[in-house]
Amino acid sequence: MKRKKLPEGVPEENVYDSTHFLIYLFYAISIAALVWLLVNQN
Repeated sequence: MKRKKLPEGVPEENVYDSTHFLIYLFYAISIAALVWLLVNQN
């Protein structure tokens, strides 16, 4: 995989090659909240 040249002041460790786990956590919480709202309708 070829990487782009980083701008000045951006350290190498700020580059992510895969999806961050917090994105998966956000989707899981969002889906759980949606299901909870749909199940608890009155």
